[in-house]
Amino acid sequence: MQEQEEEEVPITPLQYYDNKPTIDELLNKPDGLMYIIDDATRSKEDGVEYIIQTITNSPKGPRIKMANSKDFCVAHYTGKVTYETRNIPRKNRDFLPPEMIETLRSSHNGIVKQLFSNQLTRSGNLTLTSDQNVLAATGKKKRWGAALVGSDSTKLRRYNTESRGEFSQTRRMRTASSVFRASSLEILKAMTGGGTKFVRCIRADLSGTPGGWQSEVVKQQIRALGVVDTARARQKGYSCRVTFADFIQRYRFLAFDFDEPVDVTKENCRLLLIRLKMEGWMIGKSKVFLRYYNEEYLARLYETQVKKIVKVQCMMRTFLARKRVAPKLASRQASRDSADGKFSRGCSVDAT
Repeated sequence: MQEQEEEEVPITPLQYYDNKPTIDELLNKPDGLMYIIDDATRSKEDGVEYIIQTITNSPKGPRIKMANSKDFCVAHYTGKVTYETRNIPRKNRDFLPPEMIETLRSSHNGIVKQLFSNQLTRSGNLTLTSDQNVLAATGKKKRWGAALVGSDSTKLRRYNTESRGEFSQTRRMRTASSVFRASSLEILKAMTGGGTKFVRCIRADLSGTPGGWQSEVVKQQIRALGVVDTARARQKGYSCRVTFADFIQRYRFLAFDFDEPVDVTKENCRLLLIRLKMEGWMIGKSKVFLRYYNEEYLARLYETQVKKIVKVQCMMRTFLARKRVAPKLASRQASRDSADGKFSRGCSVDAT
């Protein structure tokens, strides 16, 4: 919707459940539920009692409340879920004792030593290091050059995520809540960047019976994953958004002649869509907005035309190949005929 506003394209109102208030009550700093659990984990007092008193005395909103004297309830997207506070502080600790880490760092196995020596990212991922070996040099000047290069870049650190390694494995206690927050932010960043696709796995039943099917279980998962809302938004919205340059470059041969000059303009994009007799599309300031059936129609038309082009190319290559080989075949046939004539004349002379 934000992109449609920027492109000055009329927005079709969509009704969907906004889960942002619940996420804010869970992840807001410093009074979100995840931060409360972290404080309870780090406190020397009873962490369970701290969580209960904090939620009871200063409620964070209508979506997080105490279900009873020991458990609290969170109103998620698909319904209310009750959590036991009894083991939350203990399970939230994602931290090995420093003594154990120091012991593993002294291992003679290089992989084990690297696993417990490198820093961690905000999302709990391990960073990797690659050693840059300084080649031995014979000359004095070469040795000094190798030493200067090696003094600055003997070790190059590369990261397996976009986050940088910032946390030592011994100097700071990590918690499951902090790792979850960082992972959620990374996922959100990847989703907003575009091009991300998710594979949704749905269980047919909860008993694991071969060929089993429980309709209510499947419906609950579909609602929880937002499949229905996504399909509705795709049906009513513009799922394909292409810039003018990409649109003209890809589809110009479907509506324009090969020798017809086509500039990358809004008017030419509109003319291309009109010539293809398409409906339901919109044109913004710099992009063409297409519905799902427009995209499918263009894909089928593009594939059909490409197949025709390939067929013409094959026929043309066949014609050129035959034209190139025909003189050679004719000369070969002529030489063969002359050889047969000489052979027949020789046989007749011998007979006489």
